[in-house]
Amino acid sequence: MNNYLQIVAILNKKYAMSEEDAEQLLPSLETAITKSEPIELSFKGVENCSSIFLNNLLGKLYLNYGDKVDRFIKITDIATDDFTLPKQLERLRRRALNPEIYHPIIENALAQA
Repeated sequence: MNNYLQIVAILNKKYAMSEEDAEQLLPSLETAITKSEPIELSFKGVENCSSIFLNNLLGKLYLNYGDKVDRFIKITDIATDDFTLPKQLERLRRRALNPEIYHPIIENALAQA
């Protein structure tokens, strides 16, 4: 199995925006986790990355595989001037691995809406 996935090369574009984009990468990452094979997920060349994409890729992985994601998927090549993506990734990880903390907050917000 290829242990390096470059988002731009797989999607053939510089933007990772949709659920469909995430679905193109998800099978390879799931296979790596289930086979306990480390894999590198490269953001090299990604100019824009949406929360929808991240939730449907990494969010699903964290919900299905928990902290195994951190053991087998290494996220690399985030641009040094990109201050948003690392924060998005950490927030997504924290929420997916600790749903008991965030679920009541969401329910309370929806009840007030």
